[in-house]
Amino acid sequence: MKFEALRTADFGKIGTAYHEWSDLVKKFDDYAEYAQDVLVGRARKARWKGVNAGVTKPFIAQTQREFNDLLTEARSIRDVFEDTKRDLKRCQDDLKDAIKAAEDEHFTVEPWGDGGFHVKKGYGPTLNDDGEYYTAKELKAVERHKKAIKKVLHEAEVLDRQTAKALRAWIKQTKVGGAGGRYTDRDTLVERYEAGVEAAEIGAKGREMTPKDFDKLDSHLKKYGKDKVFAEAFATKMTPDGVKAMWADLRYIGPDDGYSVVDKRGDGIVGLQKHLSTTLATATQSDSAAMQKWERAVVRDGMENIDLPGGRTGPSGFQVMSSLMGNGDFEDSFLKRYGEGLTTAERNAEKSGRTTSDLWRAQGQGFNLNPSGADLGSDPMTGFMKALSHSPDASTDFMNDPFESGDQGAKGENSNFHHLFKDRDWFEADGKPGRNALGDAVEAGTTGHPPGQAPTSIVHDSGQAKLMSNVVKTVAEHPTRLTEHLEMADSLGRAAREYMPDIFRGLEGSPSPTTERLYPIAGEVANFGDDGASERNLSRFLISVGQDPTGYKEIVVGQQNYADTLYRYHLDPEIQAQLPESERFEGTPGNAEDAEDRAEDVVKRITRQTGYVNGALTIGRQETLINEGLEHDAEFGTGMKRVSTWGYAGGSTATGVALAVGKVHPVANAVITGVSGGVLFIGPSEFGMDNQPNEGAQQAKITSEYWSAAKDHDRNYNVNVQSEIPGAQKYDPDEWDTWVREGSRQGFNEAVGAGRQMATELTSGDQVKNLRPEDDG
Repeated sequence: MKFEALRTADFGKIGTAYHEWSDLVKKFDDYAEYAQDVLVGRARKARWKGVNAGVTKPFIAQTQREFNDLLTEARSIRDVFEDTKRDLKRCQDDLKDAIKAAEDEHFTVEPWGDGGFHVKKGYGPTLNDDGEYYTAKELKAVERHKKAIKKVLHEAEVLDRQTAKALRAWIKQTKVGGAGGRYTDRDTLVERYEAGVEAAEIGAKGREMTPKDFDKLDSHLKKYGKDKVFAEAFATKMTPDGVKAMWADLRYIGPDDGYSVVDKRGDGIVGLQKHLSTTLATATQSDSAAMQKWERAVVRDGMENIDLPGGRTGPSGFQVMSSLMGNGDFEDSFLKRYGEGLTTAERNAEKSGRTTSDLWRAQGQGFNLNPSGADLGSDPMTGFMKALSHSPDASTDFMNDPFESGDQGAKGENSNFHHLFKDRDWFEADGKPGRNALGDAVEAGTTGHPPGQAPTSIVHDSGQAKLMSNVVKTVAEHPTRLTEHLEMADSLGRAAREYMPDIFRGLEGSPSPTTERLYPIAGEVANFGDDGASERNLSRFLISVGQDPTGYKEIVVGQQNYADTLYRYHLDPEIQAQLPESERFEGTPGNAEDAEDRAEDVVKRITRQTGYVNGALTIGRQETLINEGLEHDAEFGTGMKRVSTWGYAGGSTATGVALAVGKVHPVANAVITGVSGGVLFIGPSEFGMDNQPNEGAQQAKITSEYWSAAKDHDRNYNVNVQSEIPGAQKYDPDEWDTWVREGSRQGFNEAVGAGRQMATELTSGDQVKNLRPEDDG
């Protein structure tokens, strides 16, 4: 900081900037309020369908978020200007005080040279042009005053430099819209930037870092990993090569690895992996030129082996980077480029006759890149799938993109999803970690949210619906693609849970206007097959997912929640009053003379679907029972209470996200709990049989009783729900019971038919063949 510039500075311009940004804050505040109250408010009340529901409505919500981001950024910049003006003014006052202190001792402080100054006597004879006679005491005083003034100038220089760097780093993170992040004062912004630089300096030490270095690095990454200024400063200062070299160096487990900080910190390396991944993910959210260059380098050098200290050769860039992608939300466009680079590498290897194992296994030898998992991180696709699971939109796009550009195959089944699910060799740790990560990525891509999270909406766009359609068709085509790899079934069960409207429609067979009104869907509808193939594909899919305890539970509870919702939607007079006549289900033509006929039609058709779904799942559960024994069957009951209380959006109104209609005002007390009608049945574990029923007679007995228990549960649930549905109590309970039994019987009978068609593909095929459709009456 130049002496004269600080001494004579006029901070009026900063003050003007502060006031201008204050005015801007007020304007953005008004815009954000308008966007929330008017745009979003009207969008929620509008009658959205098709593309408008899946695209336009989310776009309006995104616009509202952008206004909020701009408001946040404007507030932060205003506050930074205020803090900077205050601190620089304090430095100016300190400088004037230092000058006055010198003048009080009869010294003069004057500008000197280019921004400098000198302190000299203010009186007395001059010896020559360079100065005056000074006593030893006076020389000491001169140095004391110089030191005091230099200290103030240095403080102002650091303040000005740090603020400029941090502010530029923050603002450059986005080309359009708000940068995001709220900084209430300048010191916080500077602190995050400086912490990022310090973390990068520590990381550059690799295995040479001390335990103290390791702890500080992990502490910074953990504390600031979601801060964009910190994350970008860390990533760009480290460089892509630096990040990869650091992690590979820390994760070397070869014979000459020596004793390093990793050994001294033990399991702390797991936390470091998590926090490093989160930080890099945050950094990719920046649009700055520096980060765009960083991201391009990561993809460009993905197949290059990493150079490590001591002349060692590390794994490939893709392997190291993928092992650092298990946490955080990586930016979608980066994931797209990364996925294209990774699949290109594998496609080229495939064309040259090499498998993914040939391509990656040797390069990963001597390294444990994934201390937090069951695999060593040699397969980079696993880590990439984890990243996609946290970025649903990117997962949807990637899964639907063609694996081979320009070639969709004879059936149009050459997407990345088809390749990964059907053809790819998931070689590491028997493929389970990779396929499990694939299942999570597919769940995110079909639902629009990370795996395991409760949905805020089950409105699906065209990409999500297309992916779910491909999932069902691909499993149905060859069920062993899933049943031999059931580590994916929990994810597919959760995905199916959010497609219950589509599944209920699909099980009806050919679409019709009455079907569309009975199972209303906003957004895009998943097409599970044409010309009658939909029902077949869905039944085979349900039987396959039903062989996994978690997949089974998710769908059982999902169809119960959805059935509960449908009863309310069609029978609650308050809800019906809000629907226009064109959207009300009036019953099957020729079978709805009055309200009671309509109610009968509603109940029979809903229970036909619950019976079908439960029947198909039960056949799947029986398959596991015959293969694994009753001891394994207990897993189907474990955790059911937790799953059954997880309603759509955690207890949402029946007219809101559960139906994905979004066009009816909420009705008081119409809440989905998922526990109506009593607890879910446990199954034949209660029957006191051997844990391993090997005898044919015992297997037949167990499956028969199992089947009966499933039917009883489905009927009891649908009978008991009558007492909870407004508008349903007016119908005679005995008639309601009859409707339920007829609909459920039909559904279970159709599930038996579907199971028999799959009998040759099931270990329990003989038992399925012995199941008899229930007669009328």
